[in-house]
Amino acid sequence: MKKIFLAALILLGHSAQADWVKMGDTDEGSFYIDPASVLRDGHVRQVWELTDLKQRDEGGELSRRARVQYDCQRGRTQVLSISTHWEPMAEGKALLSVARQGLWKEVPPETPYAKAFHLLCAQ
Repeated sequence: MKKIFLAALILLGHSAQADWVKMGDTDEGSFYIDPASVLRDGHVRQVWELTDLKQRDEGGELSRRARVQYDCQRGRTQVLSISTHWEPMAEGKALLSVARQGLWKEVPPETPYAKAFHLLCAQ
């Protein structure tokens, strides 16, 4: 319960006005990270990510913001918390906010996610 509360505080406390740096585009939209939000713990990096969608998703959102960690040794990533937003760039009403660890997934090669992985893990 403490982890959920702490993650919710982090999620709500992070300003949507972050200095987002575009990593590239995917089929669903533009992908950004906030380099100022990076936390390092050994071979693991945590960062805020944002996906600005090309069109509204079925839930009504135009953007998603997530706290994600990257395992630099194993080449994988895991979502720690996510929120969806009515407006682009995580602005406007938050439609959904979930603070729960997802499954580890391999970082897909030659994608904006791989670009973020290499940038973060080089630090």
